[in-house]
Amino acid sequence: MDFNFLFFLEGIRQAVLHIPVTLSVAASVMGLGIVFGFAVALTRCYRVRYLAAFFRILVTVLRGIPIILILLTFQVIVAFTYDDTMARLGLPYSYRNLNKAFIAIAAMSLPATVSMSEVFRGSFAAVDRNQFDASTAIGHRGFQTLFRIVLPQMIPVSIPMTGNIIISTIKSTSLLMYLSVVDILNGAALAAAVNYRFLEAYLAAALVFWGICALLEWLFHILERKTKLRGAA
Repeated sequence: MDFNFLFFLEGIRQAVLHIPVTLSVAASVMGLGIVFGFAVALTRCYRVRYLAAFFRILVTVLRGIPIILILLTFQVIVAFTYDDTMARLGLPYSYRNLNKAFIAIAAMSLPATVSMSEVFRGSFAAVDRNQFDASTAIGHRGFQTLFRIVLPQMIPVSIPMTGNIIISTIKSTSLLMYLSVVDILNGAALAAAVNYRFLEAYLAAALVFWGICALLEWLFHILERKTKLRGAA
């Protein structure tokens, strides 16, 4: 099998052109995951009645389901219910014209929420319990303790794992091809569909993914180091 280096470069170009799609989906997924994951973590850490048990079971279930199954399940549910729902609401939208990236964001935000909730829960547990008593002793209420005492200590602890989850989320966006969303992988693969140079296309997409993840890993390493230095000061 001959390797076409010129098409390999073309595959890189096509993959780079679709970086914004991949990053926008990953950023949306992580944004939702951080917000809802923090809420789930607080609910479990403060042992809110009924909700804590519900989220504990939900986290356990979702952690055992592959992302691809969640993604495809969402796609099937939306495909069968979207048109009827829009018709009942009197809205002129159809599944055919729906941007499938929204399905991916909704589906992938579930495992992101689960992962981030565990990160925040572990970071919360790392805060010394005596500091809660000290905060109460000086007159702080619950939210004041959370935002003035707990969060400044949780964030540095959560940075390394958050970076890993962001990188994993970016790599998981390669599953967007199952929804016919043109991302980094699908962009390179579509270019290869003309001449069947899929090896060059896949290697090009892998190189682009690696470059993005390596850059993010370097940035999070710098952020983690600066945070530790600030904490030590």
